[in-house]
Amino acid sequence: MPTVSASATRAYYLDGDSAVRSLTVDGKTSLVTQIPGSATVEAGFGVSPDDRRIAVSAINYGVSPPALRLYVENLAGGGNHSELLASSSLYVCPVAWQGSSLILAVGPATAICVPPATGQGVISAIGSLCGGPNDGVFLQRWDGNRKPIQSDCRALSPSGTFAACGGGNATATTGPIWILTISNGAGTPTGVSGWGPLGWVDDEHLIFAGGSSSDVRILDLKSGKATPVGQYLYIETRFGGSG
Repeated sequence: MPTVSASATRAYYLDGDSAVRSLTVDGKTSLVTQIPGSATVEAGFGVSPDDRRIAVSAINYGVSPPALRLYVENLAGGGNHSELLASSSLYVCPVAWQGSSLILAVGPATAICVPPATGQGVISAIGSLCGGPNDGVFLQRWDGNRKPIQSDCRALSPSGTFAACGGGNATATTGPIWILTISNGAGTPTGVSGWGPLGWVDDEHLIFAGGSSSDVRILDLKSGKATPVGQYLYIETRFGGSG
């Protein structure tokens, strides 16, 4: 589910399960609206480029099969509300706006990290890494199949071929970072240690944090060279809690 959106003037992000906040270029944030996310309902949104309308998709996992609700309304005040779709077989989420038209992503509910599991990093061509207290870490594929993997894997490569694993844990702030090949389960050391993997540029360049979450570096997996890229600011959103 999309938990961030950008208009022509500002960025919007989900704080916790239901609070949508805005971020302006001068760093000011404010509460904009509430969407129907909860402990059993995953909600995502997309704001129109002119900041006037918001599209909201909510999937209720408290029922079987999961129930989808898609609606649009005014961003300010929630007026001009229109329910677009209710379904227990078709699952969609807003991706972007084009004028007054809404662009949707369509897929099975099983492609989503079903609560209490949460997503680990960004999605890839084959699916997403998910992790939860009951299931450990697993690769959730778009076709609904899942594959358990090592619990310290945190970021799936863009092609879905590799997962970046390792780094800090409950007893140490940093640790060795290694690469898991998804197809055969083989592990390859990168030769670097750090706070942990953050993401990928492509399948040959890993983004990781060195001594802390703000010490960001890019590792060329072929040459083994790690290049500092400075500090970064990130907004972390977790299903079931604020970040």
